[in-house]
Amino acid sequence: MKNVLLSTVALVALTGTAIAGNLVVPVVAPAPVVFAEPDSDWSGFYGGLHGGFGDATIGFDPIPIGITLAYQGYGLHAGYMHDFGNLVAIGEISGDRLDLTDITMPSDHEIQRVGADVMLGYDGGKVMPFAGIGYANLTFSVTGVGFSESTDGFAVTAGVAYKATDNLMLDARVRHTTYSDMFGIPDVTLAATAFMFGLSWHQ
Repeated sequence: MKNVLLSTVALVALTGTAIAGNLVVPVVAPAPVVFAEPDSDWSGFYGGLHGGFGDATIGFDPIPIGITLAYQGYGLHAGYMHDFGNLVAIGEISGDRLDLTDITMPSDHEIQRVGADVMLGYDGGKVMPFAGIGYANLTFSVTGVGFSESTDGFAVTAGVAYKATDNLMLDARVRHTTYSDMFGIPDVTLAATAFMFGLSWHQ
């Protein structure tokens, strides 16, 4: 009886060893970590306020000298963006009220700028650098003496926009505008460079 019991224990032990020897523990590979790119879409209408400062240089061709005046301004803008994926097409119109800060002007004077720009931006998520070209019209008037003259110009703009929220957009830009034949006077030019900051509501 004792021999039978020992034989049974030995058989069970051998069977367990064989099973353990054939047991394969599956190795589970960790799931790959996927970083989802931010879902951004700049398409939609926008509009808001902007302001800034700059320098304007009046030149007298072909004399290589000029008069430089500092100015500041503020205004309104509105436009539309269409997001094509990586690139964003932008069309914008703007109106500015400008004031010279170096000299004293009559209290009833006005300097107004109206512009229309076409720009191209890069969709970087919440950040979009952009650049473009545009048309500008500058009007200088003094109401008391009935004086009003305007001139057309060409503008180049570069800047960056930032989506603070889904609907709130901030931007900073540099705009350089060149006017030829100022107020109909041949060979008199005006080159104005402005540093501007904008706040917009984006649809």
